[in-house]
Amino acid sequence: MNMHSYDNLQVREVFHIEFLRAFTKKIRPSFYVLKGGVNMRLFFGSVRYSEDMDLDVNTVSVSVLRDTVMKIIVSTSFQNELKVFGIEKILPTTQRFKIHLITHQGDDTYLQK
Repeated sequence: MNMHSYDNLQVREVFHIEFLRAFTKKIRPSFYVLKGGVNMRLFFGSVRYSEDMDLDVNTVSVSVLRDTVMKIIVSTSFQNELKVFGIEKILPTTQRFKIHLITHQGDDTYLQK
């Protein structure tokens, strides 16, 4: 993923798209639903950019989901663009991953998963 020519909003959107592409290869689409602003922007043409991505996941254990997300965000394609600052709120019903994207220009674009 080359972030040289994108502004902060575009960096977030590229991350959302690339994350979903990788996530779909690991978790069957019938097991999750994309909700909120990212869903509205990507599938319904909303002009609103979203800072976070809301996924409802079913039939996947907490540990499998956590491991899958972590493997994606530390994969080679992401490691040069991401700085992972930790995982927050790991509960049986809710998992939230907080991620900062650092662009090549040094901009910090905060994301929540």
